[in-house]
Amino acid sequence: ELKRPRVDVTIHICGFFRDMYSNLVDNFNEIFKKLDALNESDAQSGFAKNTRRIYQELKKQGYPEKEARELARSRIFGPKSGEYGTSLTEQVRKGSWTDESELAVGFTDSLSYVYSGTHKGEKTPGLLELNYEQVELMSQVRNNIEYELVDLDHYYEFYGGLAKAVERVRGVKAAMYVADTTGKDIRTRDVKADMEKGIRTRLLNPKWIEGMMRHDYHGVQQISRRFENLIGLTATTHQIDSRVFSELEKCYVENEELRQRIQKSNRWAYLNMLNRLAEAGNRGYWQPTKEEMERLQKAYLETESEIEQ
Repeated sequence: ELKRPRVDVTIHICGFFRDMYSNLVDNFNEIFKKLDALNESDAQSGFAKNTRRIYQELKKQGYPEKEARELARSRIFGPKSGEYGTSLTEQVRKGSWTDESELAVGFTDSLSYVYSGTHKGEKTPGLLELNYEQVELMSQVRNNIEYELVDLDHYYEFYGGLAKAVERVRGVKAAMYVADTTGKDIRTRDVKADMEKGIRTRLLNPKWIEGMMRHDYHGVQQISRRFENLIGLTATTHQIDSRVFSELEKCYVENEELRQRIQKSNRWAYLNMLNRLAEAGNRGYWQPTKEEMERLQKAYLETESEIEQ
């Protein structure tokens, strides 16, 4: 017997899940088909309510009856065949975007391929946005104790990217939570608290930093990647305060001993870290003091000069 859902869902799948677990995609679609066949009222089911709303909009757009019905109940979206991620990581890596809406558009465009009963990765312009219109809450499951949100670009790519895409469509931010299943008891945190926990146990943790520094060149490279992830998380969620970047400046720039060690180990990665701090300031995520900016500029010029020698 099917449980009547009081809420609706939208499922994003990566290319790996699509290719390895196609049977689960089919199973989900069979469930959606059965739910649709129940023909419940709006009060009984959020899924039924949204399916009817999307169906009416698709009919207005000229879709045939059968296709409109199938697409209206579809909830699984992902990249096109042969693709495995989104364009968002490349945008953040290159810093090539000028407005955050570009990140939202890139994310949506990359994942707007529907996976339903007969549509296997077909581009359906506007359908994903119709699903976004009703998203009020988002949850990220953290199931590996080795990874905090700041550790992997996938967190800002998919969780942050979805948040920005939903915000663009709805005009307001959805509530964001992280379900931590790494311990005996499941704990649910506000995304801001969870990200700050990751920053303090990684980038601002002397023991973690020392552990990275034991790996010299590669260790500094790993620190630099987390600076990049931090920009991605900030741009897509706006849940990282200016003071965090000030603490990073104090740790990695003002601390002369650590700065020199990092420069010696991998000056190219360190230059990228300084660029990320400067980017945070230029984009308005960080409001540095005059002294902070002077130290940042000095460290940048010193590192650039060493690279050119």
